[in-house]
Amino acid sequence: MSRRFKYRIEVYQNVAVDDGAGGTTLSDTPTKLGDSWCGIKTIPQNKITDYGLDIEKEAIRIRLRYRSDIDYNSVGLFFRYKSKDWIPTGLERKDLEEYEVEIIAVSNG
Repeated sequence: MSRRFKYRIEVYQNVAVDDGAGGTTLSDTPTKLGDSWCGIKTIPQNKITDYGLDIEKEAIRIRLRYRSDIDYNSVGLFFRYKSKDWIPTGLERKDLEEYEVEIIAVSNG
């Protein structure tokens, strides 16, 4: 394991379920997709607007190994780190082989 990836993060997704009236709604209980080792850096408050984010929220940069079993662009995806939920706002592939991805995420709260 790389020393850059020293934090454990949980990956969840809110999935659509039948609402009983012919439509769908998001489940009250998110589905855990897995855990990943990652590197996390806090985005300083004075740099948040550089990423086009709301200055009222905390933001982090998550760097992790790409996993083919998780669609990082899917609707309802979020990360849980230190009992706090983080909503992805941007994704960047760090290399051509899709070995690593970097995700900008904001706190859900």
